[in-house]
Amino acid sequence: MCEMMALQAKHPIPIEEVLGYATLLDEYGVAGFSWGITWRSESGAIQRYRAVEGIRRDPLVHRALAGVSSNQYLVHLRRPSLMSTISFVNAQPYLTRDAQVAFAHNGFFARHREFRNTYQAELIGTSDSEVGFQFYEHQLASGMDPTEALTLTQNELGGDANIGVMLADGSVLFYSGHHDNAVYAFTIGETRFATTALHSGDDYVFQSVFPRAEAIEQVPARTVYTL
Repeated sequence: MCEMMALQAKHPIPIEEVLGYATLLDEYGVAGFSWGITWRSESGAIQRYRAVEGIRRDPLVHRALAGVSSNQYLVHLRRPSLMSTISFVNAQPYLTRDAQVAFAHNGFFARHREFRNTYQAELIGTSDSEVGFQFYEHQLASGMDPTEALTLTQNELGGDANIGVMLADGSVLFYSGHHDNAVYAFTIGETRFATTALHSGDDYVFQSVFPRAEAIEQVPARTVYTL
């Protein structure tokens, strides 16, 4: 029941602008139990911030992120499928140890228990999403194309899944695969966005969060949108 958003701009934009959109997604969506954000720094490295509180209750967010500016962001607002998994280590996006891959998931990987033993030594938390993250990371390590690896992750772990990833090569990808939370791509000025739809089968996300959106298109199910 999470919400996600990614964006890619031609020029760096202040993180405060992104936090404004994220706060509205949290307010009108069904998240609110933890949140996180990744962005690309001037050096090209992927940076991350996350908190166990929802973004609207996070007392440190504006102080911790003051002055951040980037042309790429990935935001995850969490409402876990299993409430017992509320904890800091289960907050997303996940980030590889070498900070080369960030991964965020909205949905439920139905077969996560079948794969958990395979990655047990590398798992830190208890969520189904982290199993999917490990599966995806291993496909990349084997040399698989990042887009193909996203589709394989969904196909092998099953269930519903929207997945956002940020890669060290500068790519930001958004997989659409949740039957109850569509993914939309659009632009605001020269910035490209992808967002989930508040688990609402209408265009309310554009009324409440992105009223200036243009060139709106729904990302077809089981496909990957490249920002």
